[in-house]
Amino acid sequence: MNSKQRVLTALAHKQPDRTPLWLGHPQPEVLANLQDYYGAADRESLLRVVGDDFRYADSYHWRAPNERWVFDFERTGLVKLETMHEVETFSWPDPKHADVGATRQSCLAAKDSAVYGGSWSPFFHDCWNLLGGEDYLIKMLDEPALVEAVTERLVDFHYAVNDKVFKEAGGLIDFFFFGNDLGTQNGILFSRELFLKFIKPGMMRLIEQAHSYGIHVWLHTCGSVRKLIPDLIDMGIEALHPVQVSAAGMNVEELGREFRGKLLFVGGVDVHYLLRKGTPREVREAVRHNKKHLGPGYVVSPSHEAILPDVPVENLAAMIEEAKND
Repeated sequence: MNSKQRVLTALAHKQPDRTPLWLGHPQPEVLANLQDYYGAADRESLLRVVGDDFRYADSYHWRAPNERWVFDFERTGLVKLETMHEVETFSWPDPKHADVGATRQSCLAAKDSAVYGGSWSPFFHDCWNLLGGEDYLIKMLDEPALVEAVTERLVDFHYAVNDKVFKEAGGLIDFFFFGNDLGTQNGILFSRELFLKFIKPGMMRLIEQAHSYGIHVWLHTCGSVRKLIPDLIDMGIEALHPVQVSAAGMNVEELGREFRGKLLFVGGVDVHYLLRKGTPREVREAVRHNKKHLGPGYVVSPSHEAILPDVPVENLAAMIEEAKND
């Protein structure tokens, strides 16, 4: 099997030749350490050496003349939209400035891998920035029309960018990978009822858009999100990342018992303690444990993709090698 076949077989909850592996997006120092450890000249060489089954489609670059990225936290954190008039007169970004010129070529270069791409589409975080932290959650109750208006404009933007990306890719993207962190260490950030009212509709637009292009949907959401998993499955989410096993209710055995065969789980190798402080032997044991309870619909990967320099390279190597040890 090549990587694409391997991942799509796991997505179908059938046993591939080996469990797929996704290294994620290690920090530059970690990436350099791994390249030294495996004798790889660059990132792509490293991914091939370790057997990483995924590649990112270089989806778009922001090319607005004389304009900073409008959702930059440093800028939007000071905006604090308060009224409908401010929403209507705000300088919303124009999707025409999303340059997708590199998309197709990057997909072609990754033809044997599982390709993921699209706009990251973090409209929940964008709302958080534009309305201001706690105010956003309060406005869900006190000013729902304002929250809905901001959300609609944000989703409109990401939808339009995705449309450009998916058309340019021409059927070469396997997964629309998008992210909205909805969980804390102990539970979701708000009630399920608020999720259904304010977050689900926007997610559904993006999910249905991807499916209309024949693209599978992969969601990133950190924290304890078990309470929402049945809704995510009903909405059409097919893969869930990062499976933060250190959070409440994200126990691998329980997740497997309840949702095995319904989701492709991506992640689950703990970065809070195990990869940082554990031994290579403990890392290998955890990978085998995850395979047993989540497989065959499972991709070995850290429980957060941005691996930090406090993770020893020997532990990452143990994760990588045990992923392929089927």
